[in-house]
Amino acid sequence: MGNTFANREVCDLIFEDYATKTPFLNMDYANVSTTEITGETVFAYGGKGHPKRVAFSGERGGTLTIETQMQSFKLY
Repeated sequence: MGNTFANREVCDLIFEDYATKTPFLNMDYANVSTTEITGETVFAYGGKGHPKRVAFSGERGGTLTIETQMQSFKLY
């Protein structure tokens, strides 16, 4: 399984105003929702044979994509 996956049941989304945390749009009519999660691991090497000694996780990111046939003006 790769880093990208889709679910059979589409997400029911509630959009909130970032500043006030009050909901302003309930989207329960999306056709497709896809989530992609990315990350990178960097290693520190050293010693005989130059083996990997310590792993550092970083450059994390993610994307949520929603496809819908119906669109509300609030969505824009």
